[in-house]
Amino acid sequence: MNPGALGRSAEGDGDQIIRELAMDLLVKAAIVVVALIVLAVVLTIIYRKVGTRR
Repeated sequence: MNPGALGRSAEGDGDQIIRELAMDLLVKAAIVVVALIVLAVVLTIIYRKVGTRR
């Protein structure tokens, strides 16, 4: 077995794992951002409805 080939395979696997973790983190961050935007919109709508009752 060629040790160089084994090293390249391990490096490739490490890069793939890092890429998958980065994508997972990116997806989670996008979910949080969308949730915050939805929350801000809902709170704005509620605030305007309550504000017009005066």
